[in-house]
Amino acid sequence: HVTKATDKTVELRALMSAANSSDLWELRCQVRERLIDFIRINYPGGLPKVRMEVDGGAPVAVAVQE
Repeated sequence: HVTKATDKTVELRALMSAANSSDLWELRCQVRERLIDFIRINYPGGLPKVRMEVDGGAPVAVAVQE
């Protein structure tokens, strides 16, 4: 389900179950990683890109729109 959408983000919710909490944690991680891989492969411009720049020794996160 799409639980939230803005002009720059989409939040998805996936419901799943497993036999125990350890298996559920592994399942959640696998589902999240495979969803991201699917988007990365099929919609290469669909994920944000963040770059780090060091200016005077302090790291600064910079979001880059391409």
